[in-house]
Amino acid sequence: MGLIQKIAIIGGGPAGLIAAESLARQKGQNWEIVGFEARGQLGGVWGDSPGSNTGSREVFEQLRTLERFDEPLDPSRIFQEGSALVKNGRISDLRPLLATSVDKPMRVKRIPQLRDGFIFSAKTGVYENLMTNTPGELMNMDLTDLSHSSKRDDIAPLEDLQQVQEDIRGFVEKNPSSKVFRRHTYVEYLDKLSPEKWILVAKRSEPDSENDYWYSDTFDAVIIANGHFLCPYLPFYMTSNSDDGNNIHEFNKRFPKTLTHVRDLDVWFRERLPVVQKDSATSKQKVVIVGKSFSAMDILKRLIPLQDANHDLEIIVSVRTPPMPDNQANPFRWFDRWLTQTAKVTTVCAISRFFEHQGTPALQLEDGTVIQDLSAVVFATGYVYTFPFVSNKLLESYRILVTPDPRNTNGTPSNVSRVTGLYLHTFSIADPTMGFVGISSNANFQSFHISALALSGTWAKLNTLYDSQNPKDGPIYDSIWSQVLPSIQEQLQWARERLLRTGNNGAYHFYYPVVLLKQQWLQLCEPLFSDEARQHQLFPHDSAEKAQRGLERLEDLFFKTVDPEELCSRGQN
Repeated sequence: MGLIQKIAIIGGGPAGLIAAESLARQKGQNWEIVGFEARGQLGGVWGDSPGSNTGSREVFEQLRTLERFDEPLDPSRIFQEGSALVKNGRISDLRPLLATSVDKPMRVKRIPQLRDGFIFSAKTGVYENLMTNTPGELMNMDLTDLSHSSKRDDIAPLEDLQQVQEDIRGFVEKNPSSKVFRRHTYVEYLDKLSPEKWILVAKRSEPDSENDYWYSDTFDAVIIANGHFLCPYLPFYMTSNSDDGNNIHEFNKRFPKTLTHVRDLDVWFRERLPVVQKDSATSKQKVVIVGKSFSAMDILKRLIPLQDANHDLEIIVSVRTPPMPDNQANPFRWFDRWLTQTAKVTTVCAISRFFEHQGTPALQLEDGTVIQDLSAVVFATGYVYTFPFVSNKLLESYRILVTPDPRNTNGTPSNVSRVTGLYLHTFSIADPTMGFVGISSNANFQSFHISALALSGTWAKLNTLYDSQNPKDGPIYDSIWSQVLPSIQEQLQWARERLLRTGNNGAYHFYYPVVLLKQQWLQLCEPLFSDEARQHQLFPHDSAEKAQRGLERLEDLFFKTVDPEELCSRGQN
């Protein structure tokens, strides 16, 4: 029998689905694979549909339920707040759970939790007219079919939301491995039970039940594929508290329809934007967008046409880092350039505090400027890496940490943080039976394949060597691991070199252009793939050109909507 026989996959989005399929496709391995998905459907953020689940609590609405806000919120606190069994990153006594199983769970009265409308809301960040920022040929879930292309000529080679969802549904229907996922099942706790075994505590939470059903299970290996869109990043809530002068919590309670995170853009576009549009026809409206992400571009594509239609609308973009149009490592530098030149929006520095001014919402910038009579503030600040179900002690001992953002004086992480302790963004250096899929995701689904194939290939080879060599140096089996993965020193050296190349920020997990992804990541992972997997072509031969065409199309579509004169000045249509 092999060393790794039973594998857990946490997360049923594209990363988890690809991981399950990659494991199931390994020849000669009779793995038991168990997947866990908190929501009722597979597909992760892509499982939602515009216009649906609008009754779910929004992020800022859920935060208003906090009675006290006396320290910066971190994802673990949000995740565990109100938990029946998990406190401060640990379960005080695992013994009662050791006698449980999926068939014989422990019944616990359901308790409302802060995370319900924050992390695990049925409403995700998708919205009407959402499209990818990557060509369809670079978003293949099915490696057996690379003849993937956009079905819409008006946005080609990019894809719309409906096509991505069709692809995911097709993948789920085609692959029996998708059936391993237990839906409505939250992973509440993960730790090492022994040097050889992982213990996972899950909670089945059916929507129509008053009770939750907790149980434990043990595994030989685990893949964390909970995605990078789990926990919204909210400056001020996550970097300070209500007593330090910014007062965002009091502001949020006093003006309940003013603050929105991009995870709730579907609701904002449907419910708040029409109000802004109506009111701007008769009085001046001010909308502040915090950040300059891809989502910020889509918000501008909705707002600027209102200006052009003679609506009295002031659009302000607040950024912590000024636009850098000369940064060649930024694929969206054209957007930064436009922000420095346009008169359609005003780009300002970061916000320092929120407050009430004569009964109306207002904010102050770090340079002292005050903006009064706010209509809306939309946080296009993305998401933060988090693994809140993993034992705090284990994360610390394995050094799998989300780095502090140096711009935050109290050392809290942000949407530009990176994850430490990993080799090739995939393997825990401290324990290679802990794998990650989705940490590096700038090539979208292809990136998930890279990590999934590296994990499945490595673990399969480990099992083969274990069966043939019958090692005696357990439970760590260094004699086997050293034949499968580089030494720990070599893995650490890769991490050091990567850090020197990118700096201590989210760029650590990002490769641009695609040729760098192939040279600096894929080529190091390919030797770990199984022989069969090496025969698959992950990227089209002209992937660099396709990626560039996708970026150019994204740029054209933006200017076509917000600044046609700029588009014409570049000789494009």
